Amino acid sequence: MPLFSPLLDRFKPSAISGMMGTVARLQAEGKKLYDFSTGEPDVDTPEHIRQAAIEAINQGQTKYSPTDGSIAVREAVQRKFERENDLHFDLAQIIVATGAKPLIADIIRAMAGPGDEIVLATPCWPSHTGMIELAGAEPVFVKAEQDDGF
Repeated sequence: MPLFSPLLDRFKPSAISGMMGTVARLQAEGKKLYDFSTGEPDVDTPEHIRQAAIEAINQGQTKYSPTDGSIAVREAVQRKFERENDLHFDLAQIIVATGAKPLIADIIRAMAGPGDEIVLATPCWPSHTGMIELAGAEPVFVKAEQDDGF
């Protein structure tokens, strides 16, 4: 019995991880460069967010949250969409996670499989292609042009 699933044969190394390694090596060599390899902000976390995180830690809020996110955060998201966008969602329609990537991967695996095609507007994150291929589906690339409103 093989140690790993044959699905891993479809998996390719992350181009972004490779770029991050190159950036780290060049910076360690003392080279000044502008790093566009990831979506890291170039500013520090705002002070009010840092203080809220410290307060939450001091109050013992250090355990796992529900898988769809804490009710308080989901309610805040709900209020934001109502107030700023005039959009109304039930709490069951709102999921909060620590990043979009795991949710996108879950959605792809839940909805797509072998023989399916998923359209990706390019440029796109390379990881989205891998998520589609890992589900057994095929990515179909459509070039997104600024002249077309993208």
